Amino acid sequence: MHGSIHLALKQYVVEVYGASTWEQILAQSNATIKMYLATSSYPDGEITALITAASALANRPANDMIEDFGRYLMPKLIQNYRSLVRPEWRTLDFLENAEQSIHSVVRVQNPGARPPILRCVRHGASELQIIYSSARRLCALVRGMALGAAQHFAEVVMVDERQCMLHGAESCDFRMRVVA
Repeated sequence: MHGSIHLALKQYVVEVYGASTWEQILAQSNATIKMYLATSSYPDGEITALITAASALANRPANDMIEDFGRYLMPKLIQNYRSLVRPEWRTLDFLENAEQSIHSVVRVQNPGARPPILRCVRHGASELQIIYSSARRLCALVRGMALGAAQHFAEVVMVDERQCMLHGAESCDFRMRVVA
């Protein structure tokens, strides 16, 4: 996982739960690294260990915390990659084009980065299907990021996960529909 995600997780924890909670997470997790760099990549087990410790400390289910983190993360990513975001794009346009515009740039600029591959199918102006498949199985992050994108673009989006890797499917199938 790219170090920028680890740093964003730290920011999220500090803003929502306080700086001392981040220190507790580092102390109580099985993470082997205690300081993350935005320009480095780390084993996936690091983020899993951090999230597991964070959810235990916050007494929240891990997937709820991951989704909340995705909502927090997406507006920051949109800001960081604003030069790749067309001004006319709205939520579904942004999500539909994230693979070609942002993920491809991330892979070139950071050879160790492995963002998931998202397959998108547009079903009209107000509906998008995203097929997510990753060994990380962070489908809750996808849901949160979609909701965070909608928040950024001042839209309301309904997210329906029709199949999920956490329930035995080979991939997650999300349908996103703009309702306002």
